[in-house]
Amino acid sequence: MTDVVDLILQDHREFERMLDDLTDAPEKRPDVLPVFITLITAHSRAEEAEVYPPAAEAGAAHDVEHSQEEHIEADELLAKLAAADPASANFDEILADVD
Repeated sequence: MTDVVDLILQDHREFERMLDDLTDAPEKRPDVLPVFITLITAHSRAEEAEVYPPAAEAGAAHDVEHSQEEHIEADELLAKLAAADPASANFDEILADVD
């Protein structure tokens, strides 16, 4: 049985692969971007609902707070990517801000 940590790590590897496509294969951006945004958003909401509450109760409130701040930053970056023309230099600049 796969545990939640394995699923989270698997998702993160997929996000990295998709980010590589967005960075290295501009012709794929129109197809990859909406999937990338949807998956990261769903992943973040699932972490916030299912992982953070028990982690906070287990004494990792500081880590949870830090992760929540990262999710806010990611949401802001995703909104900028969604609003940008995938063929523009601005899109590349926004991608450069993604860690």
